[in-house]
Amino acid sequence: MKYIATNNFIESYVYCRYKGYLTLINKSGIKTDYENLQLRLRENVKKEAFKKFEHQAANNKTIKDVFINKDSLEKGSDFILNAHIKNNHMSVIIDGLKKINTKQINQYFYAPILFHGSSIIKKEQRIILELYSQYISKFQTIVPTVGIIWHGKNCKKTTVHINSDSRKFRQIQQDINRICIGEEIPKLILNKHCQICEFQSYCHKKAQQEDNLSLIREISEKKIKLLNRKGILTVTQLSHTFRPRRNRKNSTKKSKIRYYELQALAIREQKIYILGTTKIPNSPTCIYLDIESDPDLDFVYLIGLVIIEHNSEKNYSFWADRKEQEIQIFSQFINEVKKRNNFTIFSYGAHEKVFIRKMKKVSLDKDIINKIQNSLVNTLSIIYNHIYFPTYSNSLKDIAKYLGFSWTESDASGLQSIVWRAEWEVNYDISWKYKLLTYNTEDCIALKIVTETICRILSNTNLDNDSFVANKNSLSVSFVEDLENLSHYQNWRNVEFANPEFEFINKRAYFDYQQERIYIRNSKNIRKAKSNKYISPNRTLPASEKIKIIASECPFCKSKKIINGIRKEIKAQEPRVKRSFDIIFTPNGLRRRVIEYRTSIHKCLTCNKEFIPVEYQRLDKHFHGLKSWAIFQHVEHRIYLSVISKMLEDFFGIHLDNTEVYILKSLMTSYYEITYKKILENIISGKLIHIDETTIELKDRKGYIWAFTNLEEVFYLYRPSREGGFLHELLSSFSGILVSDFYSAYDGIPCPQQKCLIHLIRDLNQDLLNNPFDKELKSITQPFGILLRKIIETVDKFGLKKKHLSQHNQSVLNFFHFIDDSLFSSDVARALQIRLIKNRHKLFTFIQHDGIPWNNNAEHAIKKFTDYRDLYNKITTKDGIESYLVLLSICQTCHYQGIDFLKFLI
Repeated sequence: MKYIATNNFIESYVYCRYKGYLTLINKSGIKTDYENLQLRLRENVKKEAFKKFEHQAANNKTIKDVFINKDSLEKGSDFILNAHIKNNHMSVIIDGLKKINTKQINQYFYAPILFHGSSIIKKEQRIILELYSQYISKFQTIVPTVGIIWHGKNCKKTTVHINSDSRKFRQIQQDINRICIGEEIPKLILNKHCQICEFQSYCHKKAQQEDNLSLIREISEKKIKLLNRKGILTVTQLSHTFRPRRNRKNSTKKSKIRYYELQALAIREQKIYILGTTKIPNSPTCIYLDIESDPDLDFVYLIGLVIIEHNSEKNYSFWADRKEQEIQIFSQFINEVKKRNNFTIFSYGAHEKVFIRKMKKVSLDKDIINKIQNSLVNTLSIIYNHIYFPTYSNSLKDIAKYLGFSWTESDASGLQSIVWRAEWEVNYDISWKYKLLTYNTEDCIALKIVTETICRILSNTNLDNDSFVANKNSLSVSFVEDLENLSHYQNWRNVEFANPEFEFINKRAYFDYQQERIYIRNSKNIRKAKSNKYISPNRTLPASEKIKIIASECPFCKSKKIINGIRKEIKAQEPRVKRSFDIIFTPNGLRRRVIEYRTSIHKCLTCNKEFIPVEYQRLDKHFHGLKSWAIFQHVEHRIYLSVISKMLEDFFGIHLDNTEVYILKSLMTSYYEITYKKILENIISGKLIHIDETTIELKDRKGYIWAFTNLEEVFYLYRPSREGGFLHELLSSFSGILVSDFYSAYDGIPCPQQKCLIHLIRDLNQDLLNNPFDKELKSITQPFGILLRKIIETVDKFGLKKKHLSQHNQSVLNFFHFIDDSLFSSDVARALQIRLIKNRHKLFTFIQHDGIPWNNNAEHAIKKFTDYRDLYNKITTKDGIESYLVLLSICQTCHYQGIDFLKFLI
């Protein structure tokens, strides 16, 4: 059955596709008080605006109730009110049209007018204006670039810029047409508009019957679609997917993720789940704060307090009749709080915090406000991060009702309070004011109940049992850590014992303790090994070469009159000895080299000073051959530095402590620092850069490794974050072509770019696997695949030559013409269309130049680093990774240029 699109359908559709469908099939519902209030306000705005139009129009050039066509617009009336547009698919009445003169003489266009009851303009009003502007553009030569919204109690006029891109309009219109002709029935997805909608009870009942995922109010439509693709269609199914996450070791960052799976589990099990640990400030006085406001006027007219001190409860309400009294009631609130010295203020949400910050600007008592801000605790933020109640939302109403609290008015809500205030402002009936005061006080009491319940729950977090009674309502509470064993392997760590006797026994179970204290008494071999004095094996190695160092001049006075080694004259000690170690590379293998250096104390006969030769003092213990071998093993073969120390002793008999091996790495890093910087200079001064990045988990933080390459040289760089702001300065002098993936940080770099088509192909392939029956998606991917295959075949045949690749220019243009003109209803196809259009000038840059690859070869450089990361993740430090990247850059540059890394080092 075909339906005609009307104003009610279009406006409902913009807020909710399912509401639009229900309106279209003439489904009836009970309008909420808030919706009726908005309709009344809209009518008032309309009346006031009509009066202004008649006053503004020259020579009374205002017409009403006209069917729009080219003839009616050519008459040039200043205003057209209740403009009718009717065809086979729709019958729409636009609130009004205003004549807008252009800079050219005798040229004008009509801009759509929309009346809106609220003073706050949201995206829905902008979308409606854009739709209306496209409707009237068919009857005039100029597409409207602006729209006008009259809104609010004061009938304010706001001019809104209209998006000139018609693609979005065409997609919405296509979706509307499919709903009207019955090709598609929108899926039910609850959203924020439900609390206003006349169909809220109908939709909520249907959603409960379906166990719809959107019952969990915080979950987005995009997330729901993602879960649906995985086969998760209901809240019950979602609840079975929760797995506890293990906290990162040494992690100090607090998680702000809300796990919808755990929320679903809480609903299914009807339990309160606690995730992680937190504390609520404790003080002798607890103040529970709630405010009521008029969002249209940005006016707080009621401040409510419930104060608990000395086991007594007191209620306060500060009421304002007019906006001018807002400062007055805030001062009353301040004066009441000032009577207490030590207090904690609780609120639910950030509304109160924003209000206090706003009033601080106009208040004179800054000190008390600073104290209030410091003591303000948002109970909702604690719930969001740690507490999972078995409710579909975290609203105060839902949680308090679950805990057994009820409001006097069954329909009490924040939106309903706006209606009550509006009713009070009509004739100042005291009954409406009483409703608001009661509702505000009950909100404070509900906040008190929720906060106290959370305090009781958290105070029992040290109990051994995994479930306990939280309060008199027998609420079952469980901890996420007790759901299942988080790890099945031995967790080596120091155990905290509650019993000191257990700690005493545990310390004496360690192997080292028993070896030194117990086993040594029963074993002669152990006793002998422990009693032998340790002698460094380096001292027992025979010297390959002996060199005696004698100074030729005094380092102080430069005199040549020097004596050395004559004990009787200078009364010096025995000659001094140092040993240096090296590894010699021969055609048949490696051999150890031990050089023994000897010297003695010298004396200058001119200045009478004693000294040791400078050459002796500057001797290096480990020569370059040994350093090169150690670094080659570490960088090329990714061998741990501690293992290299053992290899040196096993293979060559040279003993190095672990700290000495780390020093070798630092020395080699400093030695090649100039080469490292030169590699970067060569890359930036070239005509091509491939760039990619990946993560690394350090001991105490998370970092990112960036790889830059021009296919001959590779440069690695550590950064503490993925933010790409540093690239602008680093690549400021680069004038070539940048090949990268689709990370947005690269988009701002001012140079021609080629996006990696392999990245795009992988994404397209995954989309096809996730949506195997999406014909619209295939209509994009198939011609794109054919186009790219032909280009790659040309590359295989002729190489990356512009003169051969340029023959595909017209095919690329034709493909993007097809993308521009197509309309897609599938979300995946639409997202791909937007992505292709956004990157249209960066996908086929390589066919316009010589020698530019179509894929990102920095991935190969990144893979070399990931081999290292697999071994050293979470055990290396920032300094350690930066030293390694210097050496890895040189290693990979050698490989790219066909140079043996070890030969380069030696």
